[in-house]
Amino acid sequence: MTARATLAPVFLDLDERGMLRHPDSGRRIDDDAELPEVLRQSLGLPGAATDLLVFVHGWLTPPAEVERRLALLLRLTERVWAGRRAQYGRLPDELRLLPVALRWRSRTGYREAVARAHDASVEGQAAHVLAALLGYLDEQRELPGADASLPGRGGQYLHCVGHSFGCRFLCRALPEAGPAELSTRAEHVLAGPVHADARYPWTVDSLLLLQMAADRSTLGPGGAYADLFARAPVSGPVALTHSRHDRATGLWHLLAERRRGIGTAGLRKAAVPVHRIRMHRPHAPYTDADLHHRLVDVNASRVFRGGRLTFAGAHSDLWHPHTAHLLLSLMDRAREATRTGGLPGNGRGASAG
Repeated sequence: MTARATLAPVFLDLDERGMLRHPDSGRRIDDDAELPEVLRQSLGLPGAATDLLVFVHGWLTPPAEVERRLALLLRLTERVWAGRRAQYGRLPDELRLLPVALRWRSRTGYREAVARAHDASVEGQAAHVLAALLGYLDEQRELPGADASLPGRGGQYLHCVGHSFGCRFLCRALPEAGPAELSTRAEHVLAGPVHADARYPWTVDSLLLLQMAADRSTLGPGGAYADLFARAPVSGPVALTHSRHDRATGLWHLLAERRRGIGTAGLRKAAVPVHRIRMHRPHAPYTDADLHHRLVDVNASRVFRGGRLTFAGAHSDLWHPHTAHLLLSLMDRAREATRTGGLPGNGRGASAG
């Protein structure tokens, strides 16, 4: 993959209520029926793309910084791919990413940011718009396994990456984009089934949650985002990172919410078994034993360190080759999950810490 092989990013902007802004006029799109048409105007889905990458940023991130951070992630991914392509043997020789970034109004107070991320139907519509976006992409793409006649292709894969509060939006949106019989917004569900389990249209192929700003039990039974494992269409691995040097989800999260967050301490428990590993250096491949799991908790303390005097510590110290290596490895593992029909724990509610 070269710089030219990464297609031009698409940026979708939300207003303070989480409603999509029209890319040309800037007017608020408050009619659900209009959403698909606006997405169609904003997003051409070129056949050259092999992988779709949806990115949702964190708190206090202005639009220009979203562009800068996405560009950093793409450059790192290109560099690692070009230098260590043999480590990702399931990815196509002509890997081409189509990045799509959802920009929400994150320059607000902490409590308001929590409300925007937490309540998609009352306080804001951001997660609903994201669910509609994922549904549109899934409807338009060439589904993996649908037609293997194109050499080196085998379908267009859909990956999601969130940072901080962006992880909350993804964890809220993915169940909302789930099976029609379970979704509260059936008209925006992801297209249906690719895998053997007919109950779930497992069509998001990997999910990477970087330094999630949420309580450590939020993915556990009864937690705010437990539905991610009960009715969200995710076929490949779900990976979360944490670093003990993350002060934003450590000290500041403790002061605001009376407990440390996932980004500092990792998961305490989840609705499916948790596999715990350390973040790998780019020259050290992730094995099937590392990533062949429904949920992977990645200790990134050796990599995400941040500045000693920075307010947030390591919270946004993400832009390392190690991060790109993890992303590429998840994309690689997603190919295998599609071929075999999923991962251990798909559709099952076993609890583990």
